[in-house]
Amino acid sequence: MTFKKVVSLVTLIALLLYILGLFFPMDLEKEPIDESFGFTALFFHNLQAQFTAILLGCITLGVYSIIYLFINFFSMGFITATLLTEDSVGDVVSMFIVHGIFEIPAMILSISLGIYIPWKLIGMIRNKAFNQFAIRNTARIFIVILLLTVFAAAVEAFITPKLI
Repeated sequence: MTFKKVVSLVTLIALLLYILGLFFPMDLEKEPIDESFGFTALFFHNLQAQFTAILLGCITLGVYSIIYLFINFFSMGFITATLLTEDSVGDVVSMFIVHGIFEIPAMILSISLGIYIPWKLIGMIRNKAFNQFAIRNTARIFIVILLLTVFAAAVEAFITPKLI
């Protein structure tokens, strides 16, 4: 399976989990926004989450990445549903979508790599063939994840608090 197919499948499952989560609003306490949680903390927190999804996904042959997918996107759906019971659509959009434009693709790419890399490595070992193109592409995707995470942290730290 190609990486594009893995990304497409992960994206479809993420969307379905998000929609499913919308049907399960929960009574959650609103946490106050911690203004001290700045760019650096957000960046390293998100980067750690992305690379943990990749690394543990590789170690578990993608199982951890699939669990990460289920937990994150289902919870985003039920958090959205919960917020919509108390806040306007505009408020909810400003809480999620603005920095999610960068963070969600980074999550999807991380999850996809956590599923794709171990199976690609197994294929290379079985075929006894070194695929330099796949390794170069994986390095490029790591850079894209890093850049998306930088942009997500910047938007979450500097723009999202002003919109809420």
